[in-house]
Amino acid sequence: MRFDGERLSGRLLVGVETGSITFDRRLVENVSVELKSIVDCANGQPLAFLEVDSFPAPPEPDELLTLTPGYWYGADVRFALFDTHFTGPALPECFEGELRLRTESGHIPGRLPLRVERSAPAP
Repeated sequence: MRFDGERLSGRLLVGVETGSITFDRRLVENVSVELKSIVDCANGQPLAFLEVDSFPAPPEPDELLTLTPGYWYGADVRFALFDTHFTGPALPECFEGELRLRTESGHIPGRLPLRVERSAPAP
């Protein structure tokens, strides 16, 4: 994962230990994959962040993917979280949060706790 102070981006890899799950392989941010419970690493206080509503068309049958144990699916995700105009001038150096995957039926089969520190600027 990479956090530049405003956006979090990276590759999400999904697998299943038991049973199966069916989800939208498009992994639409804030619809099928969400970032919640964002707090400042330094003091544990909640951070104001952007939660952009998305209204994608329902997935086509070929956009639904069913995973079973032993199979993995990966896709790039990108969250626009902070903007000095909307969330205030102080951008966090580090935050903790929870990444959630939502199935096509709305169930949340997995949660991944995250601790993210701002990446060094690219040269």
